[in-house]
Amino acid sequence: MCQEALDSTNMVQGDMEAESLNKSEGGSNGITSGSQESSSGWVTTTQAAKALRVSSRAVRMFIEQGKLSGKLDQRSGKRSWLVSIDSLNTLRAQRVGEVPLPEEDAEVAEGVPEAIRYLADRLERRTTEAAELRTRVELTERAESTLQTEKDRLREDLERERRERQQEREERLKVQRKAEQLEQERSQAQEEAQKLQAELEAERSKGFWRRLFGG
Repeated sequence: MCQEALDSTNMVQGDMEAESLNKSEGGSNGITSGSQESSSGWVTTTQAAKALRVSSRAVRMFIEQGKLSGKLDQRSGKRSWLVSIDSLNTLRAQRVGEVPLPEEDAEVAEGVPEAIRYLADRLERRTTEAAELRTRVELTERAESTLQTEKDRLREDLERERRERQQEREERLKVQRKAEQLEQERSQAQEEAQKLQAELEAERSKGFWRRLFGG
């Protein structure tokens, strides 16, 4: 069952590749119909890749660009590509003066655009995250500034209230001292009044002649 799923996946991939190649600009690609035959025969993309010292993906790209003639192997359940040996020899002759890249380097070179897109997307995400972080930092700084301002205002209010309470205590002490002073003066006045009252009563108790002659 796993083999059937794998075969199905390969068939779908082959269909997608065929559709991609058929949609190339101007239709000037290297796809040939199944009825056409190469005079020298056909080889698989793996064999063509080894002959050109490139990757199988590069071979499919050459087919799409029309540099190689290729067709789908309808006899294979995997619907793999076949490459014309004539076109392969022609392309090899054209590439004689070129320095062929090892297959690993070719695969790396093919992956460069994808890596660049990945890095660009990652850079964009990082830029967005940095902008969001900068916004959060600014909001945090504003919040801290607001909190500090509120803290300073509360501290000033507390100091002012303390001063007012201190003034109230001092005023109460002054009033208390004044009240004590008045109470003391009232007591002294009351004592003097009692003394005068006693002297008056003593004078009244003396007789007329006695008071007259000072006796």
